[in-house]
Amino acid sequence: MLPLYLCALLLPQVEAERPKVAVFPVVSRDKLDKGTTARAQAAIEEALRQLNVRPIDAGTLSKGLKKKASSALERCGSDLKCIAGLGTKVRADDVLLTQGAVSDRGLELTFLVISVKAKDMRGSAKALLPPGEGAGALIDSLRELYPYVPVAKPEASDSVASVPPPLPMIRPLTSAPIPAEQATSELEEIQATSAPAATALAPRPQFVDAPTEKESSTSWLTVVGVTGAGLAAAVAGTGLYFGSQVETTRGKLVRDGSMTQLDAVATNDQADQYAQRANFMFMVSGGILTLALTAFGVELASD
Repeated sequence: MLPLYLCALLLPQVEAERPKVAVFPVVSRDKLDKGTTARAQAAIEEALRQLNVRPIDAGTLSKGLKKKASSALERCGSDLKCIAGLGTKVRADDVLLTQGAVSDRGLELTFLVISVKAKDMRGSAKALLPPGEGAGALIDSLRELYPYVPVAKPEASDSVASVPPPLPMIRPLTSAPIPAEQATSELEEIQATSAPAATALAPRPQFVDAPTEKESSTSWLTVVGVTGAGLAAAVAGTGLYFGSQVETTRGKLVRDGSMTQLDAVATNDQADQYAQRANFMFMVSGGILTLALTAFGVELASD
């Protein structure tokens, strides 16, 4: 009973050490039939299980992401942080992207692994899936990404208190890191074929902020200031005209000595009227100019 008890205690820890990998659907520039795609997907998932890895299939991914897995991946484009975020939503340790290409020998697969925690490329590998074969053809290639120690078979013993078999362990990745240029190139190549109909990804929409209330008020103040300044200048010009008429009219009194007293009074009254009009225009022009300067001042203060 003691070995069984120890196994019961250790199994949850072993389960926690097994990495969870979000396996996104296979994409290809070639037209793959559903049967070929399903066979490749099933072979990948089964090979990962044999390597002591817990795969998260496309159906589970779609439920966790609340949208089709391929659509979610297409929206991320080649943004590693965005792709890693998809893995975070489904509580995965890694994200596995696969690109397929049809050849005379079968389906050539390229694997890219993105670490959810590091938000960066963790490794890559290539494999060939010949017609009619399954997970066994992919084991060696995926082992480069997920090396492991196989479970040793326990020797036969009649002792009840025999030592339990060694538990599977995951060894850290030993392959050298991928150069940034190569990783980016491979990721963009996979993303370029992620659409179901092998169409190029549409550029992500660019959002432009709507004009704020401050911007609208500033534009309105500018219009008021410019218009007011122009109108003030026009009214002041009219005042100058009436002012010039005052000097002209009163000059007649000096130049025309033959003018009667009644004509002189009428001429002087006309000059006074011109003077009143000129003063009124100058007052109106000053008021409008004050309003324009106030609008400019408010605009500068708002900036």
